Amino acid sequence: MADPCAYSGREIYDAIRAASAAGAVPPAPTLRWSVPAGVLRAGGKLGDALGAVLRRPLPLNSEVVERLLGSACYSPARIERELGWRARVGLAEGFREMLNDPSICGNLLQAD
Repeated sequence: MADPCAYSGREIYDAIRAASAAGAVPPAPTLRWSVPAGVLRAGGKLGDALGAVLRRPLPLNSEVVERLLGSACYSPARIERELGWRARVGLAEGFREMLNDPSICGNLLQAD
């Protein structure tokens, strides 16, 4: 599943939420809190410093924080160029199909 547009992580997240809201799966609970970007960046710097002392990367460091806060886009251009592959299903339709297919998302459809 892909389409010619380059989608940001947020746009992909929104497409998944829209597909689940359309009845494919019960929607995930919405978080009602947030962490300010400055606090996350400070945590990343702290993780960098502790990682240097421990001589191993920690789960929260500056690189991880920038991936969370940055505006990464995901494009199918490379796979199209290198392999000649083109998606037959667009992003929104693909998520709807995937979330409705019990062989892929069966565990999401089962009631507790």
